[in-house]
Amino acid sequence: MAQINRIRLQQEINRQLKNMPKNAFIDQLNGKFDQAKKETLQEFDDHPVTQEMAAGPSADSQFLTTKTGGNLFSLLGFYANEHPEKDLRRSLEKGIHKGIITKTVKSDGTIVYTMVVKTPSVESLGKGAPILEWVNTSWIEAVENGVPGFTNYVFKLLNHFKNSRSGTAVQSKRPLRQGRCPRIPYMSKILENLRNRLK
Repeated sequence: MAQINRIRLQQEINRQLKNMPKNAFIDQLNGKFDQAKKETLQEFDDHPVTQEMAAGPSADSQFLTTKTGGNLFSLLGFYANEHPEKDLRRSLEKGIHKGIITKTVKSDGTIVYTMVVKTPSVESLGKGAPILEWVNTSWIEAVENGVPGFTNYVFKLLNHFKNSRSGTAVQSKRPLRQGRCPRIPYMSKILENLRNRLK
C-alpha cells in the first residue's frame, strides 16, 4: 500500500501574544505551507534528473558514462514523444496538500495552532508513474535504485535505431560493459527536503 506522510506544522503563541487575532497565526501557517510547496516544486524543476528527462532521448547526461554518450530517458525506454517528468510534477503538486487546523492550549497558557500536511512518498508517486515492464517497478524507483540494463545499453545519437522506442538506444544481446547505473537520490531527497521545510 502506498504510504502517505502526515506532517504537523505548528505555530506556537506565548501568553503575551495570545490576544492577537487568530487569523494572523493561521495566515502564518498557510504562508509557511505555501512557501514550502513552492520551493519543493522549484527544486523538482531544477533537479538534474528532471531536466535530463525533459530534454528527451538526445539529452546529455550527468549520470551515465559511456563512450558514445547516453541518458536516463533512453535507458528507461520511453518513447521519444513522452514526458514522464510532467506527469510526475502534477502528481507531486497534487500530493502536497494541507488539512484542518486545530488549536490547543498548554498548561502554561501557550497556544498551539497545528496544521496537518499530507505529502506523498516515493512509493505513492511511483504507483501513478509508468511501470518498467522488464523489472516491474516504476521509473522513479528505478532511478533511485539504479536503472537496470546499463551493461547492455547501446546509444547512438546520430544514427537512430528503427526498433527503438526512444530512437537513440537499444539493448544488445550481450553485455558491453561492467558496472551499473548509479543510484540517484531523486524524489526521496526532494521529499526529505520538503519535510524539513515544514518543521
